[in-house]
Amino acid sequence: VNSPTGGKTGEFSIAIVPSDMFSLATTYYTGKGMMSGSTGKGNYLDVLGTINATSKLNFVFDYANASQDGVTVLPSNTTGKAKWNALALYANYKFNDTWRISYRHEGFDDKQGYRSGLVQKLKSHTVTVGYAVSKGMELRGEVRQDKSDLANAFLRGNGTTSDTQMTYAVEAVYQF
Repeated sequence: VNSPTGGKTGEFSIAIVPSDMFSLATTYYTGKGMMSGSTGKGNYLDVLGTINATSKLNFVFDYANASQDGVTVLPSNTTGKAKWNALALYANYKFNDTWRISYRHEGFDDKQGYRSGLVQKLKSHTVTVGYAVSKGMELRGEVRQDKSDLANAFLRGNGTTSDTQMTYAVEAVYQF
């Protein structure tokens, strides 16, 4: 692969599935210029685990930890090393072959403001209801609330700012 930075990226991944009830996958990337606009070295670790409590209920966690050298960091607005991490927790319940509901909690710590443009900690809560139209097609309704530890993180339509925002989505997902 040709890279605009001329760098190479290495990937190491391992998946462990000791039973139908539990799985764990870990992936680590390291290389030069992993993020756009950087020629420095980047590292990214992702750990994803699934617990199938029953045939209808499962829990998922996804932890990510990353860094990138040679980027603009805040609040100093100088070139340095940016670090960030995230954790997502999911609970999924399948009522039957047609209906399901999911709850997702996410936390994101943008320590130098590289990923979001602000030095902040974000949390979000999302509820999704899914309706399977067919085996490969699902309609979804989603409600999400994002909250920042900064008072001015989200711009509202009237020009004011807030530490929270609500979003609503209707989605159609086709799997093939």
